[in-house]
Amino acid sequence: MKTKVSHLFGMAVLSGMAGCMALLPSVAEANGGGYTRGSAYGDILPFEMEEIGQVAMLEEDLQIDLWTSYADVKVAYKMKNTQDRPVKVRFGFPIEAEEMLHGDFKIVCKDPLAYRATARGRQLPVKMMVQQSPKEDSSLTKVGVWMVSELEFAPGEELELSIDCKVSHLKKCTFVAIHSEQSVSMVYRLSSAAVWNGSIRKGKITVRPRSVDADGVSVKAPANRFKREGDAWVWSFENLEPTLADDVTIAVEPVVRKSRSTVLFKDGERQPGFRNRVMQRGSVWMRGVDEKEGSKSVSSFWEAKSVTYAWPQPRQLAGFYLFPVQSLMDEEGKTVSNVSAWEVEVNGSWKKTVEMQTGPVQDCWVSLADCPEAVKTLKLSVGKTDPKVTPRGMWPPSVALYEKLAKEPKIDPSR
Repeated sequence: MKTKVSHLFGMAVLSGMAGCMALLPSVAEANGGGYTRGSAYGDILPFEMEEIGQVAMLEEDLQIDLWTSYADVKVAYKMKNTQDRPVKVRFGFPIEAEEMLHGDFKIVCKDPLAYRATARGRQLPVKMMVQQSPKEDSSLTKVGVWMVSELEFAPGEELELSIDCKVSHLKKCTFVAIHSEQSVSMVYRLSSAAVWNGSIRKGKITVRPRSVDADGVSVKAPANRFKREGDAWVWSFENLEPTLADDVTIAVEPVVRKSRSTVLFKDGERQPGFRNRVMQRGSVWMRGVDEKEGSKSVSSFWEAKSVTYAWPQPRQLAGFYLFPVQSLMDEEGKTVSNVSAWEVEVNGSWKKTVEMQTGPVQDCWVSLADCPEAVKTLKLSVGKTDPKVTPRGMWPPSVALYEKLAKEPKIDPSR
């Protein structure tokens, strides 16, 4: 069995900017003291915090937008110097390392400019500092670097501080022969706000699915705090003294299990190719029905900016994977997509708008659970494009369709 965990994460943004207290016990010493992490790390941060305990967090407004491969995080804070003297605060934002296939770790921080801390209308200088961890540390996630900034407060001053960053999801994949299992999640370590002065007086956390299926997103922790409002999940609180129990864990999609083994149908027929692909998304079992390659519709797509796939017999589909390879390479030679929204139309009547992650090409799952019709035609049209992404050419998308099964199918064991 092989397991790969991919992680680039720094979800302690100011509520954890002073340190990552989320997983293990920690000791913070204000007024320039060291910040000692738990026994699994057993070391001191690569920077000295200053005056953390003198500044209170009056408000925190956190927005997390879930895209296919990353979370877009925006946080607005109202901070107050509780002292009648000037205070200079030094704080750090953790970005975690990525675990490779054989257990080695590497620091993944290719673009530190993707992290921005802004106060008084100006971007704060940021210094990236490497976190050293002992080799015997067996935990699956590790802080790789800290984004460190300093901020001065006048006596009793209140000011607004904002953090913007993009962080990759934690993706865990397990492979056993021809079977695979994948989970995608993200964590926001609210507990790390405990190093600031007092409680978080007022806060709101909003989680919004963007290019991921809203019905596939679930908040695993904390329990009974978030309420669903439309497609979003919202938690509002007051006077919260955060602990480990308040750390937020989000499943970006259901656990997905796949198998390419031969499927035995009720009549004993064995189906080759794509039809022997069985998938379980959460509790729902599905089987591959058909694949359609966009490369066969290039000329018509260039003219209409849409492509229509048809089948002789209608099928009740659970959904399909959309591979938006409708764009060729950018100036750097990377395969990119500039379509930020696709319009999905079933049988010329049922319609759905699907947001897409632009930039490097990413496939996404499009659920048809709400479609009451069996699918005979499927039309995909370009809805919106991102002007910041400039591909050289266009290419139609491809799809891989799955039909819903009433129960778990019988699968030949691997040999």
